[in-house]
Amino acid sequence: MNHQLKKTSLALVSAGLLAVALPGVAQAGVQAQSIIQMDNFLIKNSAGTVVDASAFAGLLFTSTADIKSTLNGTTLSDTGSSAAGVPINLLAKTVGAPVLGDNLFPVFPIPVTAGNNFAASDQNEIGAPITGLGVATPAKVESAAYVSLDGSGDGSAASNNGLNASFIFKLGSATALTFDFDGKAYLEAYTAGGEVFPANASADYKLQFTIETLNTDGSTTLVANWLPDGTLFSGGSNAFGLTEIADPFTLNATRSRNAPFNGASFIGAALGTKNAGKFSATTGVLTAGTTYQLTARINTLADAQRVPEPATLALLGIGLIGMGMGASRRRKTA
Repeated sequence: MNHQLKKTSLALVSAGLLAVALPGVAQAGVQAQSIIQMDNFLIKNSAGTVVDASAFAGLLFTSTADIKSTLNGTTLSDTGSSAAGVPINLLAKTVGAPVLGDNLFPVFPIPVTAGNNFAASDQNEIGAPITGLGVATPAKVESAAYVSLDGSGDGSAASNNGLNASFIFKLGSATALTFDFDGKAYLEAYTAGGEVFPANASADYKLQFTIETLNTDGSTTLVANWLPDGTLFSGGSNAFGLTEIADPFTLNATRSRNAPFNGASFIGAALGTKNAGKFSATTGVLTAGTTYQLTARINTLADAQRVPEPATLALLGIGLIGMGMGASRRRKTA
């Protein structure tokens, strides 16, 4: 064997042995999850009774929903719409494994379970917040998005709901409207210790109610806007045009983690446990004969990215250094 080639081979072997000797960093992956469940949703009048469709001089009630899950360039998605409170249940969409069960809306534990490498989203909407639509009350709206990466990859998930863009109505007589519902929610972004840049996770959720007047000239005027933020009587844009009665925790927030600043950022009763509580807010008096539009929308989003194990990167890097050394020596010999 050529002496120079032998030296190059020895350099590569030494580099390889050094890489094998490096301790691997134990990793449990990255994870993001966003869940909102709104149950027992009712709209009540000033007398505290559930509003009936007969109280409206005119009513148009439509709902829409969409979900999307993407992992390493592969996407599964679905959309749906309905009128007058007809249920929309989009079956859970999972890219990767394990497959998310439909209408379960779980919280996945951390550290990430070995083999969890998926992006998933789910949605369920059933019932009506008022009576007289031929659909049972109350309404339930659930939305969730998940990304969990045990292997390397890039994933995102999104789920959107609306009781939506057009609950257009005119009242037969003036009344305030109260929105009541039981809420459960969890938000989490997690990167395990030892993860390296650019590993990251982020999760976001949003629940918003708005009431606008639809003016005859085609313009709109904001009457009320409510984004529950966990602060009673917060005022400002998060509680405009209404009085909060109960606002136990935020349903409008973002959490993120970016390696190497690893760990878990979450909103819940505890790590891995959903918050739960009752929400309620009352508008000012809405006038009879005015055309209003109520929009109630939920959005849940999750994104995560993970890179290969640091030990694998070290092996590749040292191997390349060894190859570079050998090439340099051959150039000098030549």
